[in-house]
Amino acid sequence: MKYTWINKPSFKKMSFSHFWEYYKFHAIFGLFALILVVSLIYSVATNKSADLTIQIIGNPPVQEAVVEPLFQYELGDIVKDANNDGKSKIDVTVKNLDSFHLSETDDQSGAMKIIEWDNEPSDADYMLIEKITTDLTAGEPALYIIDGDIMQVYMTQGVFAELEGFEVSQNTEAISGESELDKGKTHIYGYSLKNNRLLKNFNIDTEKRYIGVRVLNSMQENNPEAQMNYQNAINALMVILSFNE
Repeated sequence: MKYTWINKPSFKKMSFSHFWEYYKFHAIFGLFALILVVSLIYSVATNKSADLTIQIIGNPPVQEAVVEPLFQYELGDIVKDANNDGKSKIDVTVKNLDSFHLSETDDQSGAMKIIEWDNEPSDADYMLIEKITTDLTAGEPALYIIDGDIMQVYMTQGVFAELEGFEVSQNTEAISGESELDKGKTHIYGYSLKNNRLLKNFNIDTEKRYIGVRVLNSMQENNPEAQMNYQNAINALMVILSFNE
């Protein structure tokens, strides 16, 4: 039987200049990837939820990057530090709906439907409605500045706080309805912002806008941060309504 001997490779110490000449692009891309991963981990580890979330839903469109610092400036002093990070942060989320309007109807299961479209709905339209529904039913407490017709679809389903008992201007129109969870009882769920000086100064169209607050759900009622989020939303609602004419 014959054997073939294979010599072991001989590894020599590589100089830095040699390494850099052949592997500089590998090293650059590797370092970039490492920095990206570390930054992502740091961002996730240090990022905390806002102390107040404001959801603006409807039409005409609103520029999120423009109005968020304005709300922070006007309302920052009354928003308490819910997440204990040492600062007061307001997060504004905008969902511009411009291709359809909503109405309320019941199918055989009693579910709510979108029944009137101004244009042919896209997949993005459906996804946006699903996101709005998820935020309302399972999200954190938040302040909602929302078109009245959209609010009417959701408000009686137990997702908006009952607002009767709050002192508001006599000229402020309320939006109310019979609760599906409390049959026979009608509650106020929002107030009109039609003549609100503050939002007009922010160039937010107030003609059809109403303001309301998403309630605490059963899983959030014993959560101190969620309770503070809710109270911040109520306090912000009262400040904004004080600018109604």
